[in-house]
Amino acid sequence: MLYLLKLINDYIIKIESLFYTNKIICKSSEIYKIGDLTKYRFEEVKSKLITTQIEIVKEGRNFFYVKFTDKSTEFLMCYRSNGRFKQVVYEYWRDLDVKFQNNQIIQSNYLLELI
Repeated sequence: MLYLLKLINDYIIKIESLFYTNKIICKSSEIYKIGDLTKYRFEEVKSKLITTQIEIVKEGRNFFYVKFTDKSTEFLMCYRSNGRFKQVVYEYWRDLDVKFQNNQIIQSNYLLELI
């Protein structure tokens, strides 16, 4: 029971900044530590990441999508063709199996198990 309460408390702490649009939520993520992504082009963000895996998953004429993956999180982000940040498409917390899109929970097997 105590373990469950700790998990719930950790979960609540992680979502404390959930209501800020287009912000990375997971504070343990390497990307979160960069800060405001609109200040950097993709190549600059890429150069600041040491342990995060980076994969361009789709390219279009005016945009490209990049998946950033670290030990506990995964992010899909959209960049304009000039390398400027456009938006966070989703954020996925692998340890809790919770996926956010537009700062709302869209998938959570973990939360369903708690109910």
